[in-house]
Amino acid sequence: MPKNCKILQIVGTNYALKNLLLPLIKRLISEGNDVHVACSEGESVQEFSKEGFVIQTVNIERKIKPLSNILSLWRLYRIMKNEQYDIVHVHTPLAAALGRLAAWMAGVPIVIYTAHGFYFHENLSRWARYAVIFVEKFLARFTDLLFAQSQEDAVTAVKENIYSSNQVVYIGNGVDINRFYPQSNGARKKLGLLPQDRVVGFVGRMVREKGIIDLVEAMVKVSEEVPDAKLVMVGDALESDRDQKTKHEIKYLLAKNRMTSRVLFTGFRDDVPTIMNAIDVFSLPSYREGMPRSIIEAMASGKPVVATNIRGSREEVVPEITGLLVPVGDKDALAKAITSILSNSERSHHMGIEARKRAEILFDETKVLDRQIRAYNDVIKKKTSISATINQILTKKLGQLFVKRLLDISFSLLGLSVLIIPFFLISIAIKIDSKGPVFFRQERAGKKGRPYRIWKFRTMIDGAIYKGLGFTVAKDDDRITRVGKFLRNTGLDELPQLINILWGEMSLVGPRPALLHHVEQYTDFQKLRLTVKPGLTGPAIINGRNLLSWNQRISLDVDYLSCWSVWADIKIIIKTFWVVLVTREGIYGPDGINDPFTPMKTEKNIEYEVVKVRNYEKKESMSTTSQL
Repeated sequence: MPKNCKILQIVGTNYALKNLLLPLIKRLISEGNDVHVACSEGESVQEFSKEGFVIQTVNIERKIKPLSNILSLWRLYRIMKNEQYDIVHVHTPLAAALGRLAAWMAGVPIVIYTAHGFYFHENLSRWARYAVIFVEKFLARFTDLLFAQSQEDAVTAVKENIYSSNQVVYIGNGVDINRFYPQSNGARKKLGLLPQDRVVGFVGRMVREKGIIDLVEAMVKVSEEVPDAKLVMVGDALESDRDQKTKHEIKYLLAKNRMTSRVLFTGFRDDVPTIMNAIDVFSLPSYREGMPRSIIEAMASGKPVVATNIRGSREEVVPEITGLLVPVGDKDALAKAITSILSNSERSHHMGIEARKRAEILFDETKVLDRQIRAYNDVIKKKTSISATINQILTKKLGQLFVKRLLDISFSLLGLSVLIIPFFLISIAIKIDSKGPVFFRQERAGKKGRPYRIWKFRTMIDGAIYKGLGFTVAKDDDRITRVGKFLRNTGLDELPQLINILWGEMSLVGPRPALLHHVEQYTDFQKLRLTVKPGLTGPAIINGRNLLSWNQRISLDVDYLSCWSVWADIKIIIKTFWVVLVTREGIYGPDGINDPFTPMKTEKNIEYEVVKVRNYEKKESMSTTSQL
């Protein structure tokens, strides 16, 4: 990747910094980049600062506290504004949310988000899941790239329309395979375990969602079948964890069931490879995970794994081959699975060998880092292209963009209120005139290519795209209904898009919405029209509409982006009324047929347009200087 990029890594806790980000930070520094870290104060922060890492301390809560969250947002914004980072890379839920908002406010060119596990999952209630997805969609507006550690998360991000497929990069998760290796190193003796003990291991935070209450209760049943069974628990609750009671509850359960002597608490340890070599089976019965590193560490150490059948864990563990999966919260199934492995040394050994093989192939940290560096490289190349120039122009006008959104909301609300009766009458006319739905819904490409469903009044017979000219429409097309012809001639068929505008998928003014299969054929130059939200009207509408070729329309869109202003939008809106209601120019192409999409544009023309946009930026800069 290009050298000397200035990068800020944002993470909620110093614990996560130490256990999640250190390999990536070291790799980025080794590539010649200037890497800073923003995280909460803690023991690890002081340790890393002494080693020469640049740490920006920001108190980032792990739960919603409005006043504290706003202060954290402001602190992050000031750091970004002062340091002028090229890239901001965010991790962990609340830190990622605040970091992306701050990066948008500060005009950071590239924002990357690593999903260590989406907060929504299959065990969440329906409405809670919808709410979290809504927040993710909102924050995605300020994100250039999503790094998904889980393949399931990568697929879900696209399926739920949170990100477009070209914004999602599956990176996986991994560990230093050479650091975790099956070996006899006297680990049991160091922990005070006996040679005949059958040991179950757990590594993680001591909180209820990790399933540790279930694990302790399951161990009561395991010990009845396996008298020498022991449990080693590595970890503790963080100060920032809301759940501070679980550890005390565990000790109560152990005392109640006379299990205290069978469980060893080690607290947080830096020698996890040593611990892994002391156990016989690893268990992580979590309720929610992203792509758990502790399971990978156990597999790399050649240990079979018993885990819950949840996202991430089921991507790592292959049932009956490298371990076993059990239902969430099922203590009996958990006890049975652990017992079955502890009671069969040959089976346990075979699973451990297969686990190590799988870790070497899929979960090698070096491969994960390579994927991230390639993704960094790709996004930097894209952002340093002509689209970056346009984004820089728009970034300088954040205030006007805010006004543009206010105008969108105000006019769409006003329009929908005023037009409710006309919409009702049009709906009746459409239903009387022909069979089929009132509205035509179709997926279109929004900002950054994100798909959304457009609202339009139906003007053609139901299923028209499967007959005749397909997506191309002719003036005398027999698929157009009588009411549809009137709606097309007056432009009324487009007005339901006020719903898309109110929702934030479109704007009053912008490049016209593109069909998804057209976007797939776009050249890099044509993709520039996806820099902003599509519009109800736009530069092509007032300059000839379908009388223009696709290259002409796209050139007009690029010109519009390069010199955009609120006043320019207002002028386009005024001219639109004249074109749509008076001249009615360009409803159909020059031969009475809408010009079919042409994906090609010569390199010479593209080069000309690039120069044109960059010259405009220089011209604007000179104009500002002369005014001063």
